[in-house]
Amino acid sequence: MLECLRHELIALNARLALSDLRANLMLLQPNGNLRMVYTSGDYSLAEKQLEWREGIGCCGMAWARKKPTVTDIEDTERLPPPHKEVVRHVQSVLSVPLRRRTTGEWIGVLNVDALKPLEQSCLGEPEVRDAVVRYALGIELLL
Repeated sequence: MLECLRHELIALNARLALSDLRANLMLLQPNGNLRMVYTSGDYSLAEKQLEWREGIGCCGMAWARKKPTVTDIEDTERLPPPHKEVVRHVQSVLSVPLRRRTTGEWIGVLNVDALKPLEQSCLGEPEVRDAVVRYALGIELLL
């Protein structure tokens, strides 16, 4: 599903190559942090092992706000040092919180990150946001 999402987003923006976009699904861990459990794209082991707290990074802000959130390179630069070092190549991110439909419980975040700035990745564009939200709704049906 994450791979299909990346391909759909590339079709919406001819300026991007598939290698410019990555997608991941983070789920809430018992300690209250978010952690990647599924990925599509070239993620390092260090990225996969990072845990994100509420309010930290785009995923943490989306989690705190309970709504889709977009960030650009300036937000990456403001991350705490351990996170900043690992994800410094990420220039823009769109995160959508996930909710279990049967219980209403918030369970994770769907992220699309780009190795290009926001104006080139178009992650802030309504049609891109709508596509990612649609995939998030599909994932919610599976979890």
